[in-house]
Order: sequence, then C-alpha cells, then structure tokens
Amino acid sequence: MICPYCGKENHGDLVVCEFCTAPLQGQPAEQMPNVQPAKPAGDSDLDYELPESLRNVADQMPPQPATGIYSNKTWWFIGGGAFILLILACAAIGWGVYRYSDALSLFNPPTMTPTFIPAPSATTLPTSESTQASNVIYFDDFSDPNSGWDRVNESDFYTDYYRGAYRIIEYSDMADSWANPGDSLFGDVSIEVDAIKNAGPDDNDFGIICRYQSTDAFYYAVISSDGYYAITKVTSETSDVLGHDELLPSDAINLGSSLNHIRFDCIGNQLTLYANGIKLDQQTDDEYTYGNVGLIAGTYDIPGADILFDNFTVSQP
Repeated sequence: MICPYCGKENHGDLVVCEFCTAPLQGQPAEQMPNVQPAKPAGDSDLDYELPESLRNVADQMPPQPATGIYSNKTWWFIGGGAFILLILACAAIGWGVYRYSDALSLFNPPTMTPTFIPAPSATTLPTSESTQASNVIYFDDFSDPNSGWDRVNESDFYTDYYRGAYRIIEYSDMADSWANPGDSLFGDVSIEVDAIKNAGPDDNDFGIICRYQSTDAFYYAVISSDGYYAITKVTSETSDVLGHDELLPSDAINLGSSLNHIRFDCIGNQLTLYANGIKLDQQTDDEYTYGNVGLIAGTYDIPGADILFDNFTVSQP
C-alpha cells in the first residue's frame, strides 16, 4: 500500500507507514493508532520537509498577524513619532507667523503715519458762540478738506484734516509745529478755536497764531493739558515768552483730554489770551502789526503731542 503522506510503498497489512509512521488509508478507524508522523530516520533538521499533503494544508492557511508586546511597541513608536512631528510643525508655523508680523511692522513705523487714539467726531466739539457774531471775517469747521490749510505728513510732524477737525501731531521732543489757512493777511483780529488733546503727554502746548509773517516772525498764545499758559514772540533768533520767564499755571484750563475754548486777541500792541472765557494773560508788543493766522501745537520732554482743533473763527474787534 502506498502511504498518502510520504508516497512510499508499504508491503503487507501494515497499519502505519513503515517509513513515516503515518496511518495508512483503508484501515478501520479503531485500528489506527493515535500517532503523529515523524520525520524519517537519518534526516537532519535542516533537510526535513513536510509531506506533500501537509504542505498543501499549510499553503492554504491564511497568514497570521503579528501579535504580542513587540507589535504593540511598534505602533506606539509610530504614533508617538507622528504626534511629535505634528507639535513641531505647529510650532514652526506659529514662529513663522510671529516673525512675519514683526517684518511687516518695519514698513509702517509710527513716525510715518498717525497711529494714536482715533479722534472723536466733530459733533463732540461744541460750536463757538463767536460764529454767530456779525463781525466774523473768517470761519472754518474743517468739514471741507480743501479749504486751504496745510496738509503735511512728515517723519517729525503731521498737519492735516481729520474727521471733521484739524489735527496737529508733533513726533519730536522740544518742538512745535503749526499750520496756516493759505496766504491771507489780517490786521487787528480776535481769533477763537475749540481744542482737545487726542493723545500724547499732558506736558504739551497748543493754541493760536496771529500776525504770522514768516517762520521767524509771529506771535502765538498757548495752553497745555497740564494747566499752563503763555504768550510767545518768535524772531529769527529765539522764541521768548512775553512778560514771564516760563509758562504759568491756571485753574481756568481744563486738564487732560478735556475740551478747551481758546481765544487770542491781537489788537494794536495788545496781545490777550483767554481760556474758557477767562482772561489768562495780556502782554504788549508792537513789532508785528499784521500777518496771517494759524494753529500751533508742541512738545517738551516727551514727544507725541496729538491735538485736534475745530470751529476756527477770526473776527474783527
């Protein structure tokens, strides 16, 4: 009988193969001993091959997935590595956005474009009573940006129309900037304006110019957000406070970002300053008898004075 496992021929009525000890077909089940095929004697571990019938069964079995602690460690390593890469990518993106925003800020320095607190609308600035007088010879509420005032945006100062008002910003310390409405000339006048600090230090000055003949010849009267005042004369050599060594304090001046109504009378040789209807100072000087009018604002130790003006009125006395 031929063995179905090893394929070798057996002689006689054998129950198991004399070569591989596998049960032979055709034997009753009760006569077949419970034995396992053994590899032929003399075959080494390296040379032994499964019988053909067992190889067919092994080939048909599906591959078994890897299990155990080593396969779990592999997935833990893969997942952990992916998580670390995700964190690094997010950090790189955040750093790139931060550096990009810093780079953009270099192209918009605060000294080139006004970046202070937005100005209040013109409706918050009350109309001066002098606009109702019949002797008004010039009035501007700055609602028309083409009414003739200076419009300058430099690295050290800014003068321009702004939201229905006129705005002067002084970016430097110990400096003044001013503006005039065209090239008009006036003699004796009473000038009024509403003014408010929009931003910057309280240690500032802002007010009205009269008899402006050149950058080296005019008078101006100012108050400050910390409660001081002065009348000043500008010459080619210096700017001198008239009648005093320095600015003087007054309780009539509204402090901080409060609104102030300023009036400057230039009549004959008398120069008189008012704040909120209260006379602050009067000085005498007869060198300049006519000239243009205007607005002025300045700084002391701290730069950045930002002043808004409205309802500029020029009247004949």
